Amino acid sequence: MTTNRARRGNGSWLAEAGGSPPRPRLEEHLFRPPPAEEGGPAAGLAAELRRQAAELIRVDADLARQAARVAALERAPRRRYDPGRHLLFAPVATGYSMVEAIGPPPAAGSRVAFANEGERRFVVLRVGPSPLPVDGRACAFLEPWPVEGARP
Repeated sequence: MTTNRARRGNGSWLAEAGGSPPRPRLEEHLFRPPPAEEGGPAAGLAAELRRQAAELIRVDADLARQAARVAALERAPRRRYDPGRHLLFAPVATGYSMVEAIGPPPAAGSRVAFANEGERRFVVLRVGPSPLPVDGRACAFLEPWPVEGARP
């Protein structure tokens, strides 16, 4: 029983065991862990802990800044395209072909037939702004379908 009290660092176990009355300074000295040596392993660990805490604060602040940027971008109005016309941009045997089409652009992932290429089928990779300067139309960027190695 006295050993458990000694392990807890409680110096009053001497008095409870019938020994001399507690001596706070002596007991404090006996049951206190030794101070870390200057430049010893504890000092190195403490320095590393401080460095990591500072890094965590920096990363947390950076994360908060990035979250604020994402929130601002989500609140920003989306680019509006001409709803009556769009472009189809597709790779062909001689390079690339761009054709104007009527109506809104097809959604990403949808399949379209490209009449200029003998009814070849394409899949829409993404829809974005026209590659032409000062053009308010949307552009559907196409890739041949079926893509090699893809399931039909």
